Amino acid sequence: MNTLTKLPQGSAEWFDMLGELICDAARKADLPPNHTVSFVERYVDSEELSPGLIKGFRFELNDGVPSYRAGAGRDEMGDVTIDLTVKAARELNLLYTTNPQFRELFDHYISTGEATFHGDIADVGEWIHGIHDPIVDRTC
Repeated sequence: MNTLTKLPQGSAEWFDMLGELICDAARKADLPPNHTVSFVERYVDSEELSPGLIKGFRFELNDGVPSYRAGAGRDEMGDVTIDLTVKAARELNLLYTTNPQFRELFDHYISTGEATFHGDIADVGEWIHGIHDPIVDRTC
């Protein structure tokens, strides 16, 4: 039986949950102590999440220590930045990576410009790929 609390995708509580998951995963990833990188995800057509910040987040590793902030500035960039429309984020955050529709939608949103990447996600580390499905577990 799944006892995980499901939170509405894109809500303030959902972004808080995401921050806990991403920081916990980073702490468990056995990262080098000097690993430093910033990662921003922005929902470019969203309303404000808090004053001056749209829906999204900023995650940083500073010398291997993770930190997280819910919300992203409209023009904020990290070493790695992902821009998504609200629609793309919503649909992708409801699909597990093993679902063939996930890859189809992901490729579609990349081709239409509804999802864009700046920088190389590999700079964050391979561990980052393991957080998507636990997020889906907690999303409604």
